[in-house]
Amino acid sequence: MKIYTKTGDKGETRLFNNLKVKKSNKIIEAIGSVDELIAWLGVLAEGTGGRGQRKEMFKKIQNNLMLINSQLAGYHTLNFNLETERLEKEIDEMEKKLPKLTNFIFPRGEIHIVRAVCRRAERRLASLSPVPHALSPLKYLNRLSDYLFVLARWTDWKKEKKELLWSAQG
Repeated sequence: MKIYTKTGDKGETRLFNNLKVKKSNKIIEAIGSVDELIAWLGVLAEGTGGRGQRKEMFKKIQNNLMLINSQLAGYHTLNFNLETERLEKEIDEMEKKLPKLTNFIFPRGEIHIVRAVCRRAERRLASLSPVPHALSPLKYLNRLSDYLFVLARWTDWKKEKKELLWSAQG
């Protein structure tokens, strides 16, 4: 099979069920946002944030996101509740060691960029509602952005970087 189909030349693409849709379709927007998130997680996995157990976690998350995209494209329907619980456990473990957060903080570093991309992907999935098959992945993406936020804090804490607190007074 060739990589190019020429379907995209007319601004269209095909889903798994062979349904032809415009590339501006909300499902394609969601798939594209998740695809970008997968790529950014690859950057984290290959960079300084991706060592040992964390690198394996990034790979698992990338795999889950690939499954979400295949679900959005109509390939199958999966339940991501167990994977969401896995993220919650990781969050809880990191938060046990972190100082209590009492202010907003200024984001910095790659992990916060990935978190922001994750939030966009989450919004794209939310725009699909009330599509039932998007609910479990939506919950997973919401928890993933929480995980990435806590991971960014935890990473800075491990490096003994002081958090930059935001104040409305400037």
